[in-house]
Amino acid sequence: MIPSPKTQMGVVCCFSLILHKLEVAQIHYVPDILPDLVKKLPSPSSLAGYRLTPVEFEKDDDTNHHIDFITAASNLRAMNYNIPIADRHTTKQIAGKIIPAIATTTSLVTGLVCLELYKVWTHLPYFLPVI
Repeated sequence: MIPSPKTQMGVVCCFSLILHKLEVAQIHYVPDILPDLVKKLPSPSSLAGYRLTPVEFEKDDDTNHHIDFITAASNLRAMNYNIPIADRHTTKQIAGKIIPAIATTTSLVTGLVCLELYKVWTHLPYFLPVI
């Protein structure tokens, strides 16, 4: 039996907390299987010619199953952390808002960097006085 995680000055040992949760969930941590799993991994030299090919994400194409995969993965994470799960439609809505948010953030940061470059170019002080 694994003892309940103890706190020391408000800090919980992460590993003992994980082991405690595994025991509560009746999942047994067996360190003896780890060497066998490592042996089953391919050697790095056998992966020398292996290349990954990037795939363009398209949320509106149902034949590529991108939204299905994101829905499944996000729902697994949600169940793991006791977050409400989302259906396929909700996942598609959220995925549609991510790209505009990234573009907006990128343009905002680019504008701020340009303002800083303008200060350097015109030899203005880095901190302008408040009038």
